[in-house]
Formats: sequence, structure tokens, C-alpha cells
Amino acid sequence: MADQGTEDISYTRFEVELEFVQCLANPKYLAHLAFSKFFEDERFLNYLNYLEYFRQPEYAKLLTYPAYSLNALALLKQPAFRQQILNPEFVNMMYEEALGVKQEPVAPEGQEQSQVTQNGEAGKV
Repeated sequence: MADQGTEDISYTRFEVELEFVQCLANPKYLAHLAFSKFFEDERFLNYLNYLEYFRQPEYAKLLTYPAYSLNALALLKQPAFRQQILNPEFVNMMYEEALGVKQEPVAPEGQEQSQVTQNGEAGKV
């Protein structure tokens, strides 16, 4: 008998793909994928091509942010964009444009970010 409160939750392939395509709307997630070198794997790039079926109206209507998700899917096919997403300033610009908010700069993964404190001294985050 299974413990109460723990359920075996299994998702369909479609549910996983839907969630992944929705995550593409987040520029910081795109940067994570880039820094993790997913875009250097031809199999991953083929997977992105496979996900194009989300452009069909019966699937696109299931996306929370279809314009952002599908635009990112298209941009990821461009090698220049995959290179640009490694630039933290570019990621912040995309984030600000998407949400209409100003963000603190994002330091590349594995690097500390310096920050100017209120008294004007530089510090580490």
C-alpha cells in the first residue's frame, strides 16, 4: 500500500512538451539552456523543430503565452540568437521588454555578480 500523501504522478509526453514550450517564454530559462550547452546538441535542436506542432491552432490555444513561447521557438533556430542569449545584458533586455519591468543584471552562471550598494561601494552578491 502506498503512503498517504505520496502519489505516483506521471505526465503524458504531451504534458511535458506543453510545459517545456511554455517555459521558452522566459528569457532567463533560455539563458539557462544556453549556459548548459543544450543548444550545442544537434538532438536538442531537432527536438525544437519537432515542437513546431505547437503553432497549429489546436495546440497554440493551450499555451499561456503563445506569442512569447512561439517567438522563442522560432528565434532558437537562429545561431546568432543562440549566441546572443549568452549575453546577460541581452537576457535582461528581453526580460524587461516582455514584462515591462527593470531587472537587476544577471551574472553568467558560475560567476559572482558585483553590486553597487546604497553608499556607492561595490559589493558581491
